Amino acid sequence: MNLVRPCRFRSTPLALAVAATLGGTLATGPVHAQSTTTTTTATATATTAAATAAAATAAAAAPVNVVVTGSAPARSVGLNENVCAGALGSASQLDTPFATSTVGATEIEDRMVTSLSQAFARDPAISSESSSYTIFSTDLFVRGLELDYQNGYKLNGMPIYGVGFDIPFDHLERVELLKGLSGFMYGFGSPGGIVNFVTKKATSQPIRNVDVDVRSNSLLTEHLDIGQRFGDDQRYGVRLNVTHEDGKTYNDGTARRDAQTLGLDARLTNDLTWTLDAMHQQRHTTGEVSVLALFSFASPTLPAPIDAANARLATPGTYNDTHLTYLSTGLQYALGNDWTIKADLGHSDVSASYVKDFSDLLNSVGDYEASLLAGKTVARYDTARAMVEGRARTGAIEHHVVAGAEHQTFTFRTASNGFYDDPTGFGNIHADNPDTYSGSTDWALYKSNDNTQTALFASDTLSLGAHWSVLAGVRDTNYVQHDYDTANAQTDAYTKNGVLTPTLALMFKPDAGSTIYTSYVESLEPGTIVSDEYVNHGQQLDPVKSRQAEVGYKVQRAGWSATAAAFRIERGAQYANADNVYVQGGRSLYRGLEASGTLQPTAALGLGGGLMWLHAQYGQGTGYDGNRVPSAPRFVADAFANYELAQLPGLSVHAGAKFIGATEGDSANDVRVDSRSTFDAGAVYATHVAGKAVSYRLQLDNLTDRKYWVSSADSQITPGMPRTVSVSAKLAF
Repeated sequence: MNLVRPCRFRSTPLALAVAATLGGTLATGPVHAQSTTTTTTATATATTAAATAAAATAAAAAPVNVVVTGSAPARSVGLNENVCAGALGSASQLDTPFATSTVGATEIEDRMVTSLSQAFARDPAISSESSSYTIFSTDLFVRGLELDYQNGYKLNGMPIYGVGFDIPFDHLERVELLKGLSGFMYGFGSPGGIVNFVTKKATSQPIRNVDVDVRSNSLLTEHLDIGQRFGDDQRYGVRLNVTHEDGKTYNDGTARRDAQTLGLDARLTNDLTWTLDAMHQQRHTTGEVSVLALFSFASPTLPAPIDAANARLATPGTYNDTHLTYLSTGLQYALGNDWTIKADLGHSDVSASYVKDFSDLLNSVGDYEASLLAGKTVARYDTARAMVEGRARTGAIEHHVVAGAEHQTFTFRTASNGFYDDPTGFGNIHADNPDTYSGSTDWALYKSNDNTQTALFASDTLSLGAHWSVLAGVRDTNYVQHDYDTANAQTDAYTKNGVLTPTLALMFKPDAGSTIYTSYVESLEPGTIVSDEYVNHGQQLDPVKSRQAEVGYKVQRAGWSATAAAFRIERGAQYANADNVYVQGGRSLYRGLEASGTLQPTAALGLGGGLMWLHAQYGQGTGYDGNRVPSAPRFVADAFANYELAQLPGLSVHAGAKFIGATEGDSANDVRVDSRSTFDAGAVYATHVAGKAVSYRLQLDNLTDRKYWVSSADSQITPGMPRTVSVSAKLAF
């Protein structure tokens, strides 16, 4: 089997410019290297490419100047870095009494990350896998719990709907994951946690980066990243990222994407700062990796896993068109050295028009009933938030106070003529899909549901001397939810005022670099909007209450860091019953341990790894008492390493391995999805040529081309990603 298939892509002006420059670099022979910590993003349009080409050509022809430094191994952001914790304000990971994980821009770039599960592949609490080309590509399972589409995803702290888009990772400064319940910090949300995408902002140094990536099968991505501060005292900042992507995906589908992200900031006075962030993305894919339902599966053993490196399961004519629009603006005013006032407005709109494969697997031989899932959805958020944060002292006690108010509206529209088709034919997973789709639909949208949250929140972290502190916080939320029929007549309503979601934590710091904590938090999540594959599709279920208790330890030292947590999460259960109706009832319980760490034994070598043990089962009142919750493995482990080669300065290599234990495939526990082990490896070579920083990257995922099934939801599986190869070249001009 060939490791890489022949590439077939159009040569754009930007690609030719970079290729000419990098070709000149290679012609000079081996040179010493300089690492770059600035990451790229965005691709250019033809107009921008023309200007870039001129600069690139000049750089290629210039004399070669050599600069020597080392290139640090790519790693996640340290525990001392701040993360956005919603109503808790800004705090370092080390001082947050909850488990967190952050992936920075350097690691995103070096591992050529394009999906959430790939970003957090080094975190043992993550057990899901979804590429950018599966039909539910943003899915993420944290501690066995799937993130809530309505409330589990934030962009610069503002809500964004989690289905129907793929974030442009090359536009991000970092991705933050707050594990567990987030009711106090962000309002309603799933106990799985919160993902916050943080876009790139202007830095103190000018940024001019352009790069070209090629990924299996022949997907060409070009992006441009420009940033600058200007004006008196560098008061104004701008950061622009533009991306263009076009070509064949690893499974012989196609993808075309155009994305733009803009970040502006201005220090209007010494105390007043204004910010604006905007993102727009259009994406069209065909032949996405299919989901196989287990609704009619009649065997305890799944068929042998299939190779996902082809479009065998995809129905010709299927597609997914997505549009993402995001805009936020805010003011921050400093009241002296200790207090700040913030006010922010946010808007997001995510739409998806699609015809997707969603066939029903029948037996262990691999026969299926071919079905299509089709429709259009539009999800809109509008948010206003104001908060004050500061420090004060009463006697011997120091207070870190955060208080504020938030108003959020969510509107969900869907197509009245969408469908989850009755069987359109029969096929076998080991043969080409016999079905075809050639129709075109003018989707008739109607508002199926909406909800409004209005909340007040306050917290106080009391420092009781040098070592002990107590956190107490509460959010008071008024919640209103409506359901509508296709004639826009209201069919159901749910109102709950004065919903209190408290959080309590006790923290002990043996020293400045470590924290021992215990925390308790409650949360409500809006009822699930039932997706099209279930009988009661479009219905929004009632809100569900969850509770979490956690004990943990975090430590950051020179050369190493470690985190550990024991947790217990109790959640209202939601599942598909025997009639394929998605329902609520009873409780589900998640108990587990997770631990991870990094070690830098030498300046050239970085090591890391982690593990999670999880026991997740349904409780009384579910109809599945004592059964394991699907998609929740008992055990996960990972390990990774980075190494700089002294023989060739500027060259670093990295590798990783992950084991995910067996999971139940459905709530009835009638079928099991086997465990899997996967490996990845890559290399980065950074150098200076003609005074310009140039770097090359190579990434191989699923190195051994392991074939396996992934439990993607209750009674749903997808084939795992095949071996994929990605290469990139980057120029700082």
